[in-house]
Amino acid sequence: AGDTSLDCIGSMLPTKDQTMRTITLVVPEGTEAGDSLCFAVDGQDVEVPLPEGAKAGDALQIQVDGENGGAGGEDDIKADGDKKGANATGADDAANDKQSSSKRSTSNGDVCKVPLHSSMGAELTLKTSLDSARTSADAIHSEPWPSGLVMAEVLTHPTVSTRILSCLNGTKGKIRALELGSGLGTVGLTLARVLNANEAEVVLTDYESAIPLLQANIEANRNIIQGKADVKADSLEWGRHNSDMGTFDIICGSDLLY
Repeated sequence: AGDTSLDCIGSMLPTKDQTMRTITLVVPEGTEAGDSLCFAVDGQDVEVPLPEGAKAGDALQIQVDGENGGAGGEDDIKADGDKKGANATGADDAANDKQSSSKRSTSNGDVCKVPLHSSMGAELTLKTSLDSARTSADAIHSEPWPSGLVMAEVLTHPTVSTRILSCLNGTKGKIRALELGSGLGTVGLTLARVLNANEAEVVLTDYESAIPLLQANIEANRNIIQGKADVKADSLEWGRHNSDMGTFDIICGSDLLY
C-alpha cells in the first residue's frame, strides 16, 4: 500500500490508557504438572499455574495489565529464584480493547486458540505441530508469538478493520495481500477475515519447511475466513526474488526480527 494507506492505519490504534502488556515465558526444564511459574514485573511478583499440557521448552504468553506494569519501553522482567521460575523473554506494549481482560491465547496440547476482537465473536484455531515429535527447530514458526496475538485482536477491532477497508477502497480488480514470515498464519488469517467480504487473495508465506503446518492452519480455519477472500500458502525466502508472485496492495508481518 502507498503512503495514504500507512497514514490511515497509523491513526487508528487504540489510546494509551488501553495498553496491555504481553510477556513470553519459556517453561524451564524440570517443570512438572501442578507447578506454578513465578516472575517479577517492575518489582511486582506474579504467579501463574502451569497450563494443562504445557511442557518444558513451550513458550507461554501471559497478559499483564499495563496500569500495573508501567508504561512504554522494555519490560523490567526477571525470574524469581526462590520459587519455580520461568525465563521471561521479550515483551510487547499491546493496544487492547479496554473491555477485554482475557488472555490472548489458550493452549491445549498441539492446538492454540487465538481470539479475535470481541465484536467478531470468533477465534482462530491454530495447530502448532503436525505430529507430537516437535524439535527445537520447529520453535520459530510453530509458536503463537506475542505481536501476532496483539495484531489478531487489533486488526479485527471495528474501527481498525473499517479503516483498512477504507484505505483499500478503489483498488482495481482483486485486492492482493501478502503476509511475510507467517509462521502459524495468525496475522494473515486475521487479515483474510477482515477482507472476506471482498474479492481478495491473501498469500501467507514462510520457509518451505513451514508450509505444511501453515496450509493445515488455513484448512482448519476455513469456517472463520469463509467468504470471497482466497487464502493460500507459498514459500518465500527473503532476498530471493520471486517474480511469479506479482504485486500486492497490502503487506503485513509480525515478530519478523529477533
